[in-house]
Amino acid sequence: MENGQMAEETAIATAQLETGRSEPIREAYRFARQQTKAHWTFIKFMLSGVVGYVLYQGALLATYDIAGVQFFTATIVAAQVSITGGFFVRDLWVFTDGPVVQRSLWARFMQYQAKSLVSTLVIVTATVNVLTSGFDVPHYVSTPIGVALGFAWNWGWERGFIWRPQAHP
Repeated sequence: MENGQMAEETAIATAQLETGRSEPIREAYRFARQQTKAHWTFIKFMLSGVVGYVLYQGALLATYDIAGVQFFTATIVAAQVSITGGFFVRDLWVFTDGPVVQRSLWARFMQYQAKSLVSTLVIVTATVNVLTSGFDVPHYVSTPIGVALGFAWNWGWERGFIWRPQAHP
């Protein structure tokens, strides 16, 4: 960018600030920051789901595609890698915004394992199979529905029980 062009763009931006045309942008930015702060734990929870997905795909690639482990066994290994990684991401990052009910690491881990079995094996798998096999819904439609239901179950159990905020006296 040439100096003349940069100076012209700076002058335009300064003029917009002086005339107040950028005020809606400032307000939108303030609103976005407030909403992000208010929902930061939930945002981290969603991001931890992405981490779990990456861990699952990486473990599946390593066990099935590289090591040649039978597919069913590889999916079980990948699921457990994802579940374990997801637990530590949640325990060390997601639910650290405030005090939570104190339980041992082992107790939280076992509760998380049980919750994950229900969400993965029962909710997601059952939803996909019932919708696809029972109602001829394409799997690319039933899978996101199952994942959304599993997501709601996970958030409810994790925030409401496993990492429940401490009650204020």
